[in-house]
Amino acid sequence: SKLVKFGLLPGGDDEDDVIAVGLGTDIAPGSLPIPFDCTTRLIIWELLEYLGKFALFLMAFSFQRFWFLVTNYPLYVIGAIAMWKLFAVVQRKRKHRAKVRELFGTVLE
Repeated sequence: SKLVKFGLLPGGDDEDDVIAVGLGTDIAPGSLPIPFDCTTRLIIWELLEYLGKFALFLMAFSFQRFWFLVTNYPLYVIGAIAMWKLFAVVQRKRKHRAKVRELFGTVLE
């Protein structure tokens, strides 16, 4: 049949002859129908691969920008980290006070 081709793989050892099964030369691989679920899986796989590479690029780019700032402007970075930490401490104390007020009101009732 012209559709399926049988034969030995070229360049193989004589001891380990591998029989290959494939398409004949008259059949173009693009002419074969691919089921919808296979096409969907391939598209999803390609999208996931693209999104993974994009996320990796964003992380690498962000790290490069951060490293540039840390190495070129260390005092500003230390100041920004100190302000961020101060903001976090104040925010944590405000939440704690709000929780104590809520519990204190419950205890008084």
